[in-house]
Amino acid sequence: MPTSTNIEYPKPRSWEELELLVWDLFRHLWGDPYTTRHGRSGQRQYGVDIYGHPDRGSVIHGVQVKGKNGGYGREVSEKELRNEVNKAKSFSPPLGQYVLVTSAPRSSTLQGVARTITDEHHQQALFPVEVWGWEDIEERLGAYPDLLRLHYPQFFTSNTGQDYQVLQELLESNRQEAQFSEDKDRPRFTIGQKGLTAEGHRFAPAFKVQQFGGDAVTYIEWRFRGPRFSMEWQSLAANRFPSQVLKEVYDLSLPPGEDDLVNVDELGLEVRVNWRGKWRHEVHRWPIWFDDVMRKPQWKIKREVPRPIEFDSDNEPSDN
Repeated sequence: MPTSTNIEYPKPRSWEELELLVWDLFRHLWGDPYTTRHGRSGQRQYGVDIYGHPDRGSVIHGVQVKGKNGGYGREVSEKELRNEVNKAKSFSPPLGQYVLVTSAPRSSTLQGVARTITDEHHQQALFPVEVWGWEDIEERLGAYPDLLRLHYPQFFTSNTGQDYQVLQELLESNRQEAQFSEDKDRPRFTIGQKGLTAEGHRFAPAFKVQQFGGDAVTYIEWRFRGPRFSMEWQSLAANRFPSQVLKEVYDLSLPPGEDDLVNVDELGLEVRVNWRGKWRHEVHRWPIWFDDVMRKPQWKIKREVPRPIEFDSDNEPSDN
């Protein structure tokens, strides 16, 4: 039986067909039926061929389609990527995310350049940048059978019979493999306890963040959270992960608030990173308790709760 590992979708025959396929794909990925192809050939497009609002939100994302290899030319260079990104800085309104999509094979070198640009942009409050190769398009197409039926009707014979059943199994295999690949590459972090200062109801946790798996990232955002803990998001560069100590001082004599993920008797540390167009979150938790047996009653902390909570959000998550 064919599987997603030995089936390759033919690349579009022209740049125009590639742009149409990518436009259709991003309409589905963003959940925005009003995703728009920007301008037409010969018009100034500010580095953006396609734009839309993921999840019908207020932030606009842009896509540049580069038809390379597959009969259209050579691979995208770092210079080309930077030129297109510079053009996109003039797009109005300002972009919240930028993706360059090419028909050339996925390039770890170009992905590294995109991460470097993203880090540079982070310092300037500009949009993050990603680069997708043809494999990235194939992986995502498998999740949308209607798109495959529209753009690759040769794979479909009828809605019944053995051929159709084989195709459905192929699509499901494709979806599972894409999910597995994404989960494997997802950035993950471990928290090292550096120390804890507790005097009565004054509570000052100190932790270090380290990345231990998944794609390398250039920066993260973090905050303490929980009914007794609250703070604004803070940024942390990758080169400071091993040494930067995350510290805050809290007065735990105040009445606790509410938190939908962290219990009232827990301290939560949330880490998020912008990766593949989504904010990927981890929430680490430690049980805390008030020890009033000793001469100096104070709050104490136990070992971390196994398995951090993981979830994703769009590119403008709230601070709640």
